[in-house]
Amino acid sequence: MNHTGVCGASCPRAARTRGLSAGTVWLLCCARVVTLRVSHEGLATLGTMCASPEPSDPADSPDVAAVAAVPAVAAPVSAAHARIAGELPRQTSRLVLRELTPADAAAVHAYRSVPEVTRYLGHPPLDPDGARDLVDRWLADPAGLSVALELDGAVVGDVRLWFWPSSVKAPATSEEVDAGLGYALHPGQQGQGLATEAVGEIVQLVLGPGGIRRITTRVFAAATPSSKLLCRLGFHLDGVDRAAVLAPEGEVWWDDECWSLLRSDR
Repeated sequence: MNHTGVCGASCPRAARTRGLSAGTVWLLCCARVVTLRVSHEGLATLGTMCASPEPSDPADSPDVAAVAAVPAVAAPVSAAHARIAGELPRQTSRLVLRELTPADAAAVHAYRSVPEVTRYLGHPPLDPDGARDLVDRWLADPAGLSVALELDGAVVGDVRLWFWPSSVKAPATSEEVDAGLGYALHPGQQGQGLATEAVGEIVQLVLGPGGIRRITTRVFAAATPSSKLLCRLGFHLDGVDRAAVLAPEGEVWWDDECWSLLRSDR
């Protein structure tokens, strides 16, 4: 596999909203959970939880964190997180899947500093401090789970999950939970089926008995191998956000694909 991650568009946007009271409004937009934080003046800023963990990670949004703290929302999300984390570490035919730790930051830097890896991840190549900051943010996110991929004792990639309530109404009317997905793999280990092996195992775990209702992810259309991986795992292409992402060179606009897999699909 010559691609490294399921990627989300990093498109900070702003929306002007009138006639809304102060608070946080939850919307659902093409496999993204969207939060609108509305001020007393009626201005709303838009934040998204995308398939790529960076830079639109829920940990970066105080509004997402605030809504996740509501008991009706936090309880099912926490339960889903605890159930999946409790199944780790997990062994596949070639990999050990375990929770990421701060000690893994150097290994994460080894592949998330490579331009061919970060090209489709929505963040620039990371320096060592940037990799440490990224890992710290991931581990501080109570609604996220970061999984290290170990091959022969060395971390060669990561899978990132984050959770939110399936119902976007407040108060929540369902205890079902959805999950977002992102991943990255060291370029020296691509083309061996390791990403399919790792993501497939995580999907099986997440959608297993009593598991998550739905997994969603977004892929830059230029990342064809990642789209093929999702097809192999049974994901459905729900739609395309056309010309949504400016390529790193700043000359071409990529389409952004919306993918999902339901528990009922399996």
